[in-house]
Amino acid sequence: MATQNQAVDSETFVQAGLFVVVSTAVLTASFLGIVGHATGRVSGVAGRIPYYVLLMAVSFVVAVIGFESLVGRASEVLSGALLATGIALVLVILSGEGIVYLLQHTEAVLSSQLLIYILAAGLVGTGLCYWAFQHWAELANTIAGH
Repeated sequence: MATQNQAVDSETFVQAGLFVVVSTAVLTASFLGIVGHATGRVSGVAGRIPYYVLLMAVSFVVAVIGFESLVGRASEVLSGALLATGIALVLVILSGEGIVYLLQHTEAVLSSQLLIYILAAGLVGTGLCYWAFQHWAELANTIAGH
């Protein structure tokens, strides 16, 4: 029979694993989107903008609800939700374009080592994001000069 500590450790491990997989996938797709646009190989972005705006609106509502339950102060809820929405919009646009680039040029992306390098960059970005989330208060105090 598993002890309470083992159950918590298993749950934490699953949550961390899920975070790593999702974060790495989003960052990898985002970096691929940057490459796709930098090389001029992604087309039709204007037709996808309404979907990106809709996803931004959904992320705003989710962020407001999430920050309301965490913070409670009106100004902090709104500023946190706006910051989260801005980050979400950038990630949605870049990862969406990365997926389009992959679908439009599957053979070129998969046959090169580009995807391996971008996946590695996504993993490093995931590690940095995890570290920043764990130490955000300390970082905010350092930036503010306290």
